[in-house]
Amino acid sequence: MLASPLRECQITRKKLPCDFLIRLAPHPKFKPRRSTPACYIVCWKDAVPYATSRIPLRKFSQKLIVQPLLSVRIGYQLRLRVLQELELLTKRLAAGPLDDPAATVLRRLTRSEWNIVRQTNSISHKDAVALMVVPPVNQNPETKEKSQPSAQMDIADVVQIDTNSSETSSRRLPPLSMLHPVTDDDLGSSLLPSAQAPLYHGLSLFPARPQRAALHKALCKLLEVERRARSRALPASGFSENEKSPRARGDAKGSHAFLLCSNQHTAKRADVVPLAIALWRLRMWEGQAYGSTVETSHWEVDAGWRLSWAEKMY
Repeated sequence: MLASPLRECQITRKKLPCDFLIRLAPHPKFKPRRSTPACYIVCWKDAVPYATSRIPLRKFSQKLIVQPLLSVRIGYQLRLRVLQELELLTKRLAAGPLDDPAATVLRRLTRSEWNIVRQTNSISHKDAVALMVVPPVNQNPETKEKSQPSAQMDIADVVQIDTNSSETSSRRLPPLSMLHPVTDDDLGSSLLPSAQAPLYHGLSLFPARPQRAALHKALCKLLEVERRARSRALPASGFSENEKSPRARGDAKGSHAFLLCSNQHTAKRADVVPLAIALWRLRMWEGQAYGSTVETSHWEVDAGWRLSWAEKMY
């Protein structure tokens, strides 16, 4: 993300990597970008209300206006991008076998492993890129029907879901994400900063039930692809595909936590960086990269502007 080209945010006037920004253009996305005038704003939904007063709209079009549902549309598109990246990753992994267990891209933590994460607030997997807690979607308490997985939704439905969830929610939602240190037996150099990986809560990450059901379905499909890839590699390792592993019981059963991994072995199978970036951009959009005084920027010169903005907004 830091290596992406620098662009100027029209709201804050800060030059940032374009992966930290949202690109706005008055023309359809299928038109070539070379002939499409566009501007960039910081990837933060709380900054969007300032777009009308800070962006020189007439430079792009005399009749151009900022739509009132712009923030909702951007959030929807960012979530859709996560689902699209999951689909692309699944297709790439389905193309070949999984010869090396170290090349596993996605795995489900056992209940015991998930309990350790909750108790220690750390992820004891050195190759962890992200940990997603996504339980299956229960039936709607009002309609008594189970939500069908759907990546595509009407903006009006998204707005209605956001309104209903904010008005009728009886419990406080968990934070969208939390950064946890990645621990390892090999301590390595004490001069290097400790690695951290985000833990994403599916309930807050995808508040809309159809999209959250689509997220859970996509993760389960990716796990199934990994299982089939291992089975294709069994004949070469001397094991029979018909051999059944013992059924897990108790804390050895799978949890609702999905661990996304990346290392030199997974890179030969597929690149998980686009998915990790899509998740992080959604995290930025919801304000978690800006509204917390705990997370200070070590990559951005004069990063105090984010904290001053956050103090005014929160």
